[in-house]
Amino acid sequence: MERRFQGRWIAACTANDVLAMGARPRGFALDLAVPGATDVREVDELCAGITDVLDEYGARFEGGNTDVNPHLGTVAMCWGTVGAAGVIRRRGARPGDYLAVTTELGLGWASYLLRKQGGWDRLDADSQRRLADYNLMPLAPHQAIVDTAERAPGAITSGMDLSDGLVEFLYTIIRTPGLGVRVEQHRIPEPPLLTACAQALGVPAAALAVEYGFDMPRAHGYTVAPHRWDEVASIFAGHGTPLFRIGEVTADPEVTWCGVDTAPRPLERLWDDKARRGDAISDWTAMVDKNAW
Repeated sequence: MERRFQGRWIAACTANDVLAMGARPRGFALDLAVPGATDVREVDELCAGITDVLDEYGARFEGGNTDVNPHLGTVAMCWGTVGAAGVIRRRGARPGDYLAVTTELGLGWASYLLRKQGGWDRLDADSQRRLADYNLMPLAPHQAIVDTAERAPGAITSGMDLSDGLVEFLYTIIRTPGLGVRVEQHRIPEPPLLTACAQALGVPAAALAVEYGFDMPRAHGYTVAPHRWDEVASIFAGHGTPLFRIGEVTADPEVTWCGVDTAPRPLERLWDDKARRGDAISDWTAMVDKNAW
């Protein structure tokens, strides 16, 4: 499954930005470089994985280019269409808009930590199986996103894929002068599997939601006009993919975390911008240790 799994991730992650804008993926192309001795079956499996996801999204694998290189390398692109009124941009949020995410955040990061830190065996067999299956078919809630853009244009006021985690999206919102964000911890979903992971890791479950984008491509962040929240939530629910409201856009230009039994506090910047010098796990652990959850 290794190459097929890799192909699925290539397709899903590449289509993520198209979906984040509310667009329906239409076409996909791949530039692929492989070592000359690569078995053609590996290439077939990689392309089969790409097709697995594109078939779900209703998009076509339209071609690309293949070349020889000492190491395997890929460059992919995806394009799609959306009506002008339904385009979702990164800016456009307004004070009072609801902050929402499309998945239960933290499971991808928890899985990574458990494997890297040797805590996998602390999970029961059922939790291990469910977590192992978590990313075998990585898909965004594409039907709900596209349907909302088509049926309720303008209801989602801004959004982006959470490829670098929730915090980057929050700080993208406050780049607009006069905007801030308040995250309400009690609203962040905590499924039993996440609770089991948090216990195995010895960390607060809510802290797992503040990570580096390991729930991609499932995870998108959106702001929704409050008077249209029921409309949007109903569309998502109709596709069997809940939309989780976790906070609100404010007029106070800060990113604030409101704990359950703690005073509100600033939520520090935490995402991997490819230029950072620290180690992701160490930085995240330090953030968890110094903050009350």
